[in-house]
Amino acid sequence: MTQIGRNAPCPCESGRKYKRCCGAARTEIDPRALSHGDMAVGDRIQQWAYAHHPDEMDAALRELVGDPRRLVFGDTDVQLLASWQLNDRELPGGGTPAQRYAELDGLTDPERAVARRIASAHLALLRVRSTEPSRAIEIEDVTRDCARARVVSHDVSSYVHTNDMFVGHLMPGPPAMSLWGPMAMLDRRTGRELIDLLDERIALLGLDPYGDHALGVAMRSAALEVTRMLMPALRRGSRRSWRRAARAA
Repeated sequence: MTQIGRNAPCPCESGRKYKRCCGAARTEIDPRALSHGDMAVGDRIQQWAYAHHPDEMDAALRELVGDPRRLVFGDTDVQLLASWQLNDRELPGGGTPAQRYAELDGLTDPERAVARRIASAHLALLRVRSTEPSRAIEIEDVTRDCARARVVSHDVSSYVHTNDMFVGHLMPGPPAMSLWGPMAMLDRRTGRELIDLLDERIALLGLDPYGDHALGVAMRSAALEVTRMLMPALRRGSRRSWRRAARAA
């Protein structure tokens, strides 16, 4: 990875110099404490969303999975659903639940800062370039023209390997670029399916496939379909339907 100059713009796009943003986090940030703080605010965003927009949260569930009674949800399914509801699906009148929460009156400055980081997390296709187990990973954001950055993570950094690919929400700094919500690891087949889906969305949107951030725009536009593709409960249901059709034939 090319060394980032201390006075260069931070790759997390915060607008700060690297030395004042994610560069400072290399030695000062406790990854586990950062994650716990983010999760606490994330829980409050979810509680607020269900308290103030229960019908829209239920509508988001039905839009994503159809009739939930026919499915068996695991932890990954629940986490992917929550990310879709809070970060990717806009409420009537604009803004996701996370974005609406971040601008509420009465939040403390530290909570608002974390809420805004969560609200700005973008769904991304990421490739691992190197790891610092229990601390961080160097990633390549394929959906943003393969931009590289150091991402603080105490858990994902412990089990991924160089050249692994996964889908997750990438959250900007300060205090450091990090991951938000569940990570969906991609095998060769699922990776190919995802690229095909994004290529189709690029064509549907009339984008230049070689243009800046074309994959990122497609990923945002296809967040619903991407989440469906990655949910284990829906993939299991799809396989069962295929087997029933094959037996009937």
